[in-house]
Amino acid sequence: MNFEGLNPSLAEFAPPLHPALDPVLDPHLNPSLVELDPEGVSLEGIPVPESVHLMEGMYSELHTAVSEVGVPVSVSHFDLHEEMLWVGNHGGHATSFFGPTLERYSSFQVNSSDDIRQIQSLENGVLFLTKTNLKYMSRGGLIIFDYLMDESEDMHSLLLTDSSTLLVAGLQNHVLEIDLNTVQETQKYTVEVPGITIMRQSNRFFFCGHTSGKVSLRDLRTFVVEHEFDAYSGSLSDFDVHGNLLVTCGFSSRMNGLACDRFLKVYDLRMMRATTPLQVHIDPFFLRFIPTYTSRLAIISQTGQCQFCEPTGLANPADIFHVNTVGPLIMTFDVSASKQALAFGDSEGCVHLWADSPEVTFNAYSRETDFALPCMVDTLPHLDWNQDLVPLSLIPVPLTSDTLLSDWPAANSAPAPR
Repeated sequence: MNFEGLNPSLAEFAPPLHPALDPVLDPHLNPSLVELDPEGVSLEGIPVPESVHLMEGMYSELHTAVSEVGVPVSVSHFDLHEEMLWVGNHGGHATSFFGPTLERYSSFQVNSSDDIRQIQSLENGVLFLTKTNLKYMSRGGLIIFDYLMDESEDMHSLLLTDSSTLLVAGLQNHVLEIDLNTVQETQKYTVEVPGITIMRQSNRFFFCGHTSGKVSLRDLRTFVVEHEFDAYSGSLSDFDVHGNLLVTCGFSSRMNGLACDRFLKVYDLRMMRATTPLQVHIDPFFLRFIPTYTSRLAIISQTGQCQFCEPTGLANPADIFHVNTVGPLIMTFDVSASKQALAFGDSEGCVHLWADSPEVTFNAYSRETDFALPCMVDTLPHLDWNQDLVPLSLIPVPLTSDTLLSDWPAANSAPAPR
């Protein structure tokens, strides 16, 4: 391009007319500014601010806790009513952590032999699904009910359709509907393709993910198949639904084996057809929509790589993060209801909490959590029983009108000095 014909006066400006472009910094406007000598070296020490642990708006690791050393985590779940994170492991043990610091709240055994496969929080307790057992327990570990299924069942997923109705599915060719009020089986739906391991719900359909690689869309009333997508030739790993988009990840059959497919299948639920697949740079094993200001997808590999991208855009390799796992594999992944926190469970029994801000909350409106009363014995002064003048009134006794255990009849007791 020829620049000789340009008017050089176009680049000139008067400093008084453009004070914002003047490079001089006024220290009176910002007391934190310091004077620099002509060589650019500070004339006085610049205080270094404390390092910021999290960058606002970006997910990074906030805290890590141990559920049970050496026992792989099988499922994680953010409580929908309180600021708690629930973790279940392959030994049938459940642990809850409170708040963003992952303070241990409760820990108890759910099943003596089978792993915990799914957790669902309710208002008065928490549901735990194992291979042949559905157990409803309080957040402190008390059993509310224990529903045993047939020994031939192999349950993998549950879906809460309303406040009192639950769907339970697995590798068998039927889905059970259970009433949580009566703890009775109300319906048994037969499925054409057995092996339902993942279930989701929208305002139009039940979405059922099969081990064969298919995703079936079923009627909300009759559970009849309305549509079916054959996503992968091998097996389905995970899928999620948001708005009019269904996104899946899974395995394809290659050379008499299964290989992780790096193409996410994207389906438009308005036209009921597949759109352009989304190619990612990691081996996807888990995925979740994080609908905040955009419909971002969080894609997780089992080796701990995490990538964020738009389902209708292009995946950028710069958006890949790595979870500092203790074990070699990521076993479970969940997103809080507020979309502010992510939870990863690994194969060595550790759970990792990621957040987009230090003051993270798991729910928009969480109720207060009940904590055990502090032990009064630790706060009482020590009494030396060898001292005869120590007043017994130092021991606090609640006022009561009932008969005390020490009020023996006169025939069975006699006064004795100390």
